Parts: sequence; structure tokens; C-alpha cells
Amino acid sequence: MGSNFDKPYKTTDELIDILIAKHRLIIEDKNITKDILKFVPYYDLVNGYKECFMDNHDQFGQGVSFY
Repeated sequence: MGSNFDKPYKTTDELIDILIAKHRLIIEDKNITKDILKFVPYYDLVNGYKECFMDNHDQFGQGVSFY
């Protein structure tokens, strides 16, 4: 029985890079963002704010920043 994960493990740095590149989130301080991601799961962050701050392409609106 193989383990095929739909969402493979990503490091915190990889998740931050995805937030910046794919979701166009402005991140001013990666170290503070790393600390916050210890308490706020990545998928809660993205999915929790999708309706309020993201467009139909899963990108945050212009000027939306994280800290």
C-alpha cells in the first residue's frame, strides 16, 4: 500500500515562497511570517481568507500583505 499524498510536505520557507509567487501575498519579514506559521496553519491562512481577499485565481488582491 503506497502513500500518495495530495499535498506533499513543504518546509516553512517553501510555503512562504508559494504565498509570494503563487498567491501574490506581500511578505515584508519572512522571519516573523515563519513564527506566525507555527501557530496559524498555512491552509487555514489561505482558505480562511480566500473569500475576503483573493480573486478567482487564488491570488491575493493588489497590496494585500502579511505583516
